[in-house]
Amino acid sequence: NTAYFRPALGGDMALLRGMAKFLLQWEREAQANNAPSVFDHAFLNEHTEGVLEYLAAIDDTSWDAIVEQSGLPLSDIEQSARMYAKGKNVIMCWADGDYPAPSLGTDHPGNRQPDAAARQHRSSGCRPVPG
Repeated sequence: NTAYFRPALGGDMALLRGMAKFLLQWEREAQANNAPSVFDHAFLNEHTEGVLEYLAAIDDTSWDAIVEQSGLPLSDIEQSARMYAKGKNVIMCWADGDYPAPSLGTDHPGNRQPDAAARQHRSSGCRPVPG
C-alpha cells in the first residue's frame, strides 16, 4: 500500500504521535481480547529504554491537539496507522522543506523526525533488515 499525507508545516511529529496513539489503543484492545500483540514486547524489553515514558507522553496528548497540530483529519491519521500496523516492510519518507541544512549534532527541528520515526518502528518491532 502507498499513501500520501500532507501534514501542516511542522505537523509531522504530531502525525507520528497520532499513529503511535492508535497503535497503543489497538495494543490495549488486543491485550483485553487475548489477540496478537501490536507491539513486539520481547524486542522492546531487550533493546529499548524509556518506552513507558514515551507511551505515557502519547497517552497525555489529546486527539484534538494531535489533529490540530498535524493539520490532518483523524481519518488520515488512522489510515496511516493502519497501513503501518499491517505493513511487513515499512518505509516512511518525508522532506523537511527549504530549511538550511543543519550541521551534524545540532538540535534542528529536522533532526527530530528521524528519531520519532525510529521510535515508531521500534515499538512495533520493525527493524532494519537486508534487502
